[in-house]
Order: sequence, then C-alpha cells, then structure tokens
Amino acid sequence: HGLNLKYALFREQYYEQSSGMHDILKSYTALLQHIEARTFTTEPLQKAQQNLNIGSQTASVYFNQLASIIEYISARLNVYMNLLLNSIFMWDYYWMYRLEKLKKTMSANLTPVLQVIADFEALASLAAFKYANPSYAVPEISTQPFEVQATELGHPLIFAKNRITNNFSMAGAGRTLVITGSNMSGKSTFLRTVGINLVLAFAGSVASARALQAFPAQIYTAMRTEDNLAESTSSFYAELKRLKMLLDITATGTPVYYFLDEILKGTNSRDRHLGAQALIRQLHQLPASGLISTHDLELGNMGDENPEYIQNYSFNSVIEGDQILFDYKLHPGICNSFNASKLMQQMGIAL
Repeated sequence: HGLNLKYALFREQYYEQSSGMHDILKSYTALLQHIEARTFTTEPLQKAQQNLNIGSQTASVYFNQLASIIEYISARLNVYMNLLLNSIFMWDYYWMYRLEKLKKTMSANLTPVLQVIADFEALASLAAFKYANPSYAVPEISTQPFEVQATELGHPLIFAKNRITNNFSMAGAGRTLVITGSNMSGKSTFLRTVGINLVLAFAGSVASARALQAFPAQIYTAMRTEDNLAESTSSFYAELKRLKMLLDITATGTPVYYFLDEILKGTNSRDRHLGAQALIRQLHQLPASGLISTHDLELGNMGDENPEYIQNYSFNSVIEGDQILFDYKLHPGICNSFNASKLMQQMGIAL
C-alpha cells in the first residue's frame, strides 16, 4: 500500500502519456491487418509486407497487444477497481512492466513498420486520386532529356466544367519558354498547371491530361515570393534568394524543371529586363529547362535572337465594349493584347 501511495503521481503520469496512444494504435492495427492479409504481386509491396514481420509475429499482433495493455491499465479509472486491483494485484505495475517489455521487443522494428504504414498511406492517396479521376492519363516516362509532351493538359484543382486545357511540348536542356500575357489571362495558372501535373506524374499518379510524357527531373518554383519583416527581407530579395537556390541546385548537375512567375517583379523595369536576360542566358548553360512568365514584352525579343533555346508563348484577351474576354488558350509568339488600362477604368481610375 505504501508503494502505491509513493508512486501514485508517477503511475498517473505514465497512464496519461500512454492512454493518448490507444486510438492511434487501434487504427494502426486495423491498417496493418489489412496490409498483412493481402497478396501483392509487385516486388516493392512484397518487400514492404515482409518488413511487418517482427520475430515470429506480425506487426499488427504487437500493435494490438499494446492497445490491449492500455485498455487494461484504463481499469484504474474506476475508483473501486483501482483500489481493489492495485491493493491486491499491483495492477498498474504489472501492466506497466508488460508495456515496457513489449516496447523493448518492438523498438528495433518500429521505424520500418511506421515507414511501411506511411508508404501505404501515400500509395492509397495516389490510388484514390486515380479512382476519383478515371479520365486522367497515366503518364509515360520519356528518355529524351527534358522532354514534356502533353495533350489537353489542365489544372486538376479547377472543376472540369470550368477547366480550359492546352497542348504543350518542350524538349532539350537549357531551353526557356517565355510566357507573356495580359493581366488575368492565365499565365500563372498555366505555370502551375504544368508544374503540378509533372509532380503528379513523378509521384506515380495520374495527370490531368489526355496524354502526358515527361523526362524525370526535379521541380523548382519561384512564385508568390513575399517579404519577411522578421528577417528584414523584401519580396525582391526573397525572390533573389529563390533564384540563387535554383542556380545552386543546377550547378550540382541535378536536372531541374523551373517555373518562374513574374520574374524580378520587385524592381524597376530596366533592372528587371537586364536581370531576366542574364538569368535566361545563365540557365541555358545548365542542366535545366523551364517556363518564365513576364509582363516584359521586350524579353520576348530574346526568342527572335536565340530561337534555338528560347520560345515565346502568350495568353491574350479581347476587349468588347466594357467587357474583357479571355480564352485561356496558349498561343505561339509574344502577347499582342493589353487590358491594364481597361481594368483601371473599370476600377474608377480616370485615364
């Protein structure tokens, strides 16, 4: 009885720390039982299933035992049972000993088991995405450096009834596609469309397209950079740091697809133009290809001077009366439509 009183606080804290794991352990037990009961035909899944063997038992058995022990310890929540069981049977100490012994048995295998759970949860998410989008294409891996061939490519987060798709292609290292366009015409959304579908493809998922073929490479973006008052960093300096990271990654020889939105927008037009030109020339020498969106129409002149590695594409708009109409379709060449003045007039700015 004296021992129970002396270590009452310790036992209470031990229970509080353990009881919160009960529901998680039961959930993991059910998931592990489902994985263990399946017959897989691919080697990676078979190997993952083998990692669930801990000695002569499977991981689900041990996880279920852990949950059961916590249930037994929970009997202490009944005041009368707590008094009876701990006075006669040293209930808490017995189950605490069992729990610690089981934890020691599992400790060496716990990390691989949790990794299997994480892998299957990720794979289940990809499978669910495919199930929810049966019309999406299964991407093909290209062996031609930096090749991307897409048919009817769309943004998966835009509802199908509102989604405008585009055909898109690029190939070869050191190539830059300069995307110009009027305001709200879809430049940034298109960069996101290409980028997110490449991420889905390289993750092993389906892509929002009728067909997609792509060469595997790392994805790098510089979009929506913001200032940071805590670090005394302006939005322009934050973008420069992102661009330096891109150059550092490509300098290691890692193949990269880059997506740079409204490049160097935080500085004056002259410095923005000179900086963008210099960056494109530098990226041309590196194992990288990508898309750059900009309002700087003069940047498109680089495509005329260097057609072997720079291509111009654009999104345009049409003004009809007081309306600005967008088709959100990708067109070859530099943007030939402007709508900023009309947008300002609509906002009440007298021009």
